[in-house]
Parts: sequence; C-alpha cells; structure tokens
Amino acid sequence: MGLAAPPARASGDSGPYYGTIVLDAGPFAAGALSERAHDLLFRYLASDAAWRVTRFGAGAAGTVVAVKREHVEGELPSEDEIAAGLGPRPPWRWTRNGFVTAAGADGSVRTTRLLIRLSPDAPPDPSWRDAAAASTAALGAARLPLRLFRGEGGALESDLVLEGPGLDVEIFESDDDPQRAFTAAAVAEARGLLQAAAAQAASGRADIDRARLTPGSVLAAERPSMRIHAENGQPGRLAVSGYVNPGRAGWIYLRLLDATTGAALEAPEESDAVEYAGWSDDPREQFYFDLPAQCRTPARTSPVVARFELWFVAAAGGAAVRRIVAIEQPVACASD
Repeated sequence: MGLAAPPARASGDSGPYYGTIVLDAGPFAAGALSERAHDLLFRYLASDAAWRVTRFGAGAAGTVVAVKREHVEGELPSEDEIAAGLGPRPPWRWTRNGFVTAAGADGSVRTTRLLIRLSPDAPPDPSWRDAAAASTAALGAARLPLRLFRGEGGALESDLVLEGPGLDVEIFESDDDPQRAFTAAAVAEARGLLQAAAAQAASGRADIDRARLTPGSVLAAERPSMRIHAENGQPGRLAVSGYVNPGRAGWIYLRLLDATTGAALEAPEESDAVEYAGWSDDPREQFYFDLPAQCRTPARTSPVVARFELWFVAAAGGAAVRRIVAIEQPVACASD
C-alpha cells in the first residue's frame, strides 16, 4: 500500500492532506440484500452485546445505525448484584457517539469507530462529520482507495464509507500508522456480517443463530434486570445496563425520575436516547442492553434516590408503549 501524490489542495474542513493508500480488501459479492436478510442482520445486531443499534438525530426520523461497542475487561458483580441473580457484566460498553479511544504501550493513541447505517436514505448525522474528507467506495469493491489527513493532534485520520444494498458502512480511524490495520479488519467484519445474514436468509431459517452471538448477549432468566453504573466516577454520568426481552421488535428508552417528587432528572440531551432491543418468543431468555444516562438536579448535599424506568415502544402497532422494569437507587447527580 503506497502513498499517492497529494492533490492540489485539501478539501472540506479536515486537516492537511497526507496521502492516499489502497486497501486490498479482496473480492466480495455484495449483491442485493433481500428484505429478509436485512431483517435478520438488524435483529442479529440488536441482539449482540458487542453492538448497539440506536438512532442518530431527533426522534423517529433519526438515522438508524448499528455501532460497535468498546471492548473492556469484564467487571465482577457486587454482593447486591449477586443476591439479585445478576452475573458479570459483559465486556462491552457504549461510548459517546460510538468513538473508542485506546492508548498503546508506547504512548500512542488510537480512536476508531465502526458504524453500519441501516437507514442510508436518512439525512446524515451528526453534523460534525466532514463528508468532503470521506473516501467512498462500493461495498463489494476489491480495492479501496483511502485518503489520509493530519488531525489536530497530529495523528492520521481516515473516514471510509462503503455504500451497499440498503445500508452503508462507515469506518473511522485515527492513529499514527498509515497502514490502517483497524480499517482493514473492520471492512472484513462488516462483510462477514452481511454474508452470514444473506446465507441465513437463503437457508430459510426464521431466527438468528444464537451460536454466532458474542458471549454474554443472552441471559437465561425469566425476568428482566437492570443495574446502574457511574461513568468513571463523573457525577451525573451514568450507564444503565441489563437484560430484557420485550417479545417483539421495537426499541427501549429510559425515564429517570426523582423517586420522592416524581420530577424528571434526565438532562435534555439524553432524554431521547433509545436502543433497539433483542427479542424472542421465549420468555426464559433475556438480551443485553447498555444505555447512557445523565442525571441533573438542583444542588443538594446528599445523593438523590432516583427511579429508573425502562420503557418499550413496539415497532409495529399493538400495545405500543409499556414499562418493562423499574428500580430505585441513590445516585450522585450533577448540579444545575
């Protein structure tokens, strides 16, 4: 993968142009992803702990995306969680906007994101994305030209967009190595997911293959569960995770209330955070979820006893909205 000569001038709002490499991705028959295969892919991603299916943008009109979560070391459950029948939390965490930053042993820093846009015709979001700096290619292309730019911290940044049948794949990478190891691996991973969905649809199988799900994605339990975690000790920044099975396709969202007064505690930017949940017809299995939350309240000297309510909205009519689970727990909120 050699670097090409720079263009006459850089485009968009990105940093200085560094060069262009060509990734040899190999042959891939993208073909037309059938509606059945698309549905199976959507359900697999919603069911797998390593992925979060959510919306970027406002309300139901937002862009539906699947974003790869950050892989971290697993956490041992507390005594209270063990008493409640909760096992270790899966080693997958949602990060803000889906970007994952990791520091190497040599002090280098890499920031990455793997995103599958499941509604490619929706307006692009978030607005900070510099479309002019993106490298675009067909999902089935064997050779992928990729432009590199110098970021603010001096790292090399690239943004690859693969356009496919009924979906797009977006891969961002920022690090010092121009060879783009993460991008190449992410291309292979995304293509593998599509191939598996197409093969399963062709076989006529009606349900997703549980054996392909990341360990920890499904919990054998007859009731939903929920637990609250502070994010790096930051007051008000919370992660709410657990296991649910709404029994049908749809999405979940969180309501955060003062357990004493009933006043809303969630910050406006988190009030519409949603996640499409895994589901099945078997009430004895529950699927992993991991939602961000931000708690804000007028200044007070003691933690707030908060009520966390998880609600479900069905994708297609019927009993459209219902509460799945609720717990109360003291939390440290940020002050207004």
